[in-house]
Amino acid sequence: MKNIDLSMINKLSKNVCDFFLDNIQGRDTGRFDFEDGIYINIEEYRTSDRENRKYEVHKKYYDYQYIIYGRETIETKEKQGDECSMPYDENRDIAFYNNTIPGKKNILMAGQGLIIPTDILHMPCLNINGNSEYVKKAVVKIPRELIERVL
Repeated sequence: MKNIDLSMINKLSKNVCDFFLDNIQGRDTGRFDFEDGIYINIEEYRTSDRENRKYEVHKKYYDYQYIIYGRETIETKEKQGDECSMPYDENRDIAFYNNTIPGKKNILMAGQGLIIPTDILHMPCLNINGNSEYVKKAVVKIPRELIERVL
């Protein structure tokens, strides 16, 4: 996983880059569709304890998780002996895994993003130091074939 910025997003789609630059803080929650199968989900929520979350993984889409405001921990790891708790759902492009084996903690603040490749387990929406926070986040879903070709 690596942090990426808008110049890298611009390589994928100028329209997505413009979407970020055009008052991302004021955007309503919901799904926004773009060219080449890219879409963005804007979400608002409170972070939660690790015990209340599960790892998730995708096959078709990379995630670019960008914090609009607030902050959260996103735990990431490769699958290594992790137990699947909900098999892969082709329509939703998601499977869930138990959270018994800790991963790397990535703390993201407002204005920061993290790209998460397919097949990497990730557990977003986690508290920082046990404190629940209000977060607004954009999750850019980028088709695997597109991002591997461009980046």
